[in-house]
Parts: sequence; structure tokens; C-alpha cells
Amino acid sequence: MILTDVNGVYLNYGKPDQKPMEHPNMEELEEYIRQGQFTKGSMEPKVKAMIRFIRNGGKLAVIAHLRDIHLALEGKAGTRVGSA
Repeated sequence: MILTDVNGVYLNYGKPDQKPMEHPNMEELEEYIRQGQFTKGSMEPKVKAMIRFIRNGGKLAVIAHLRDIHLALEGKAGTRVGSA
């Protein structure tokens, strides 16, 4: 679990059409990285860490806001990749 100051991963973050990603798959995340959807010094390394964790045998990776840790642990908040 990666805790941060945003609710999770967003497409078009900070723009009027921003959209939360609750349950993306690995291929989607990798494509969005190629497209430059995630800020290099902020969300991109977190998303890459999620991908690396799952590829190396992890079952579930989550990015969520620190204040939502309990909800994220229950599967009710954040961006989740994998299955657990």
C-alpha cells in the first residue's frame, strides 16, 4: 500500500475531465505511463512501483490517501491493482 495526499490514481489529473482509476489492469497502467498521463516526480513512480510489485509476485497493490487507510484496507478506497 502506498499512502499519499490524493485519493488514488487519476487520468487527466487536475483537469476538468479528471477521472479516478479504481481498478485498472496492468496493461492500462503501462499504456497510460507511455502516454505521459502520470507526473514523473509524483504519481508515475508510484504507479511503476505498483506494477513492479505485482509482476514480482505481489497479489494486491493500492494507492490511497493517508486519511483513507482504513477504507483502503477494506477495499473501499484508492486505486487497486491485482486481486487479494
